Amino acid sequence: MQRTRTTKAICTISVLTVMLALQQCAGKKEVPFTYPKVVTAEMRPAFDEQFQRGHALYEINCSGCHTQVVNGKKVIPDFTRDQLIGYMLRMRYPSHRKPLHETFISRQELMDVELFLKHRKPSGCSMTTPPKP
Repeated sequence: MQRTRTTKAICTISVLTVMLALQQCAGKKEVPFTYPKVVTAEMRPAFDEQFQRGHALYEINCSGCHTQVVNGKKVIPDFTRDQLIGYMLRMRYPSHRKPLHETFISRQELMDVELFLKHRKPSGCSMTTPPKP
């Protein structure tokens, strides 16, 4: 269990490091999300960081079952509000975790993934297929 968490932490740090390096090399690009109205200019760096963490955690923990291939390209589907609420509830309550074959992530990591999914720009691909068991 501890080894799995350590490996997961190393992977997360590696992904974040690569993402930050690519972001700095790319220069000014369109941001892949929309800021919520409540996020002030002072809050944007923290929001950006949490969004990037959520994206990395999604790629590590969720993309294997939820990312779809459309025209040969991997696409993160647009989850409905009800779908996101359902996933968040299942992950927050341990009694629902094992029967649904979901991996354990901390509450903060779950909040990061939720922020990423709620505020990223839509892909136009809906989440219509159930996740793989």
